[in-house]
Amino acid sequence: LKLTNFPAKIRAGRAFTAQASLQNRVGAASASSSDATSLAARAKGAERSGRTLCWSKSAMATGKSVSYRVKLKTSRKARGRVLITATATAASASGTKVKAASKKRIKLLPARGS
Repeated sequence: LKLTNFPAKIRAGRAFTAQASLQNRVGAASASSSDATSLAARAKGAERSGRTLCWSKSAMATGKSVSYRVKLKTSRKARGRVLITATATAASASGTKVKAASKKRIKLLPARGS
């Protein structure tokens, strides 16, 4: 599980698009992924539950990967740091469960003119 295109820092009030990528290395028959964030978020094909965006894929061949793009926007009043966490759970045909997690921390800078 990889989180990519996440900036190390961003100005408050700005938006950016990031990506969560999941690769099947264990022959999983199904997989689900979620991205939890305190930022305003939108993502095509995701189901929202509170601050969590969730995707699921019924089948994924060994060695294949899937990527989900997430558009995030910070509040103009936001300050400090935000921790983005992505988790993935997969179940193989034999019933073995595999979990993975990835985290990115983003520093929020004051909005211009603040």
